[in-house]
Amino acid sequence: MNKYVYRRISAFLIDIFLVTFVSTIFSSISYVNPFIENYKVAYDEYREIYKSESESVLTNPTIKNVVDYSNKMSKQIYKIDYSMLFNNIYYLVFSFLYFVLFAYFTNGQTLGKKLFKLRVVRQDGEKVKLSNLMLRTLLSGSSIFMGVNIIVVIQLLLLMISQNQVYFYAILFSSMISYVIEIIGLVLLFSKEHRSLDDIIGSTKVIDEVKYV
Repeated sequence: MNKYVYRRISAFLIDIFLVTFVSTIFSSISYVNPFIENYKVAYDEYREIYKSESESVLTNPTIKNVVDYSNKMSKQIYKIDYSMLFNNIYYLVFSFLYFVLFAYFTNGQTLGKKLFKLRVVRQDGEKVKLSNLMLRTLLSGSSIFMGVNIIVVIQLLLLMISQNQVYFYAILFSSMISYVIEIIGLVLLFSKEHRSLDDIIGSTKVIDEVKYV
């Protein structure tokens, strides 16, 4: 693997881990997340339905059984995701604070990028603007953690306007879009210019400071 690409991926993983870790810790505080108990209840109900009915559906997969099981599971998945509403909101807030404001005031460097001597600049090499960082951040994130930011926003909107099965299928579709965004971004990162999808959208590039020393 190209050393620059390896360093850039490593920096990204460190950064996204930090944001996810901080937002998760913050979301676990009941004072700022009134839905914590709702999550525990919804998850326990989900496990109970799965344990009690999944085997019967597998042994007797009639249309009625499958539809009933699907309806119940979709309802529980919606309840679980709704109970994580504040988790996703705080994740987006900390992503903005870290990848936009923090990076702007540190001249295009997050902690991960600073560790690996990388820096975000505009495509022309000038200092990055807030608008560039905001556009980049829309496509930041990974399904390994909380998800791509723009998809997290879409899924939050889906929580507000849909329920149960409609929500379930909409989430599946949006998750597939998230995977496509991540794959395209990774493929572009290995291209000659090493500009990922977030670089293209934000009109930025990530420079290797080792070469500029």
